[in-house]
Amino acid sequence: MNRPSIRNAFAADTLPPAGISQDRFAPRPDGRPQRDPLMRRIEAASLLPDLSIHYSNHAVPCTDLFDRITGGFARGTLLDTRDGPMAIEDLMPGDFVESSEGAQPILWIGSTMIAPGGFPDMPAASGLIRVMPQSFGVARPTNDVLLGPWAGLLHNPPQLRQANGKGHVLTPLKDFIDGDTVVRVTPPSAVRVYHIVLRRHAAVRVSGLEVETYHPGPGVIDKLGQNGLQLFLSLFPHVKDAKGFGPLGFPRVDKDLLDGLSAA
Repeated sequence: MNRPSIRNAFAADTLPPAGISQDRFAPRPDGRPQRDPLMRRIEAASLLPDLSIHYSNHAVPCTDLFDRITGGFARGTLLDTRDGPMAIEDLMPGDFVESSEGAQPILWIGSTMIAPGGFPDMPAASGLIRVMPQSFGVARPTNDVLLGPWAGLLHNPPQLRQANGKGHVLTPLKDFIDGDTVVRVTPPSAVRVYHIVLRRHAAVRVSGLEVETYHPGPGVIDKLGQNGLQLFLSLFPHVKDAKGFGPLGFPRVDKDLLDGLSAA
């Protein structure tokens, strides 16, 4: 596909496959009426094997699985690249970012809009997360950082720290919200959030923090039905199946588990 002249132009409107919405009047397991899922639109750009860029536009249901796809970074977040810090919205597939696995090219970048307040039953889909300077140690971060609702932090907790320096894990940033150094922020107006996929799953550098790149997680999309799986994979034309994301770069461990290890 030819690359458009405008960096952030997106083509080809891809709608969900037929059957993604079930009978809206069929009762749910709890006996309450079922309604059509709320939808949001994801804009995506993928680096294809011939080094061309494929642009697409997708309507997806507002569920945790699909919200996580674009929930890592807020517009304006500065990522370290080979050419210096660059705002997430200015990056494109093929640009190299500095990561925990060395400099890597972006294979995919996607974004969506989230609105103030979001959905009452899905608060995680609406708020951003602000991290104050030095919240996680000296120069971590070096300045205020605003991240998406599903950002993951790479860190080396004392409970798992080993003499050889290993023991790094990924923990949801929202687990660290304390109302002081890490706070949830409701944007005054709609804001665009982003995520990226690299050749190898890793964390990228953001003002001294290491923030996870997108990976659905092992076995997650295997639980989708045929229509859901088809819709999910349509967002990532550079990936043929779930194995295309490769292994996780680091274990994912939530803060409750880490706190439990501290108390043990």
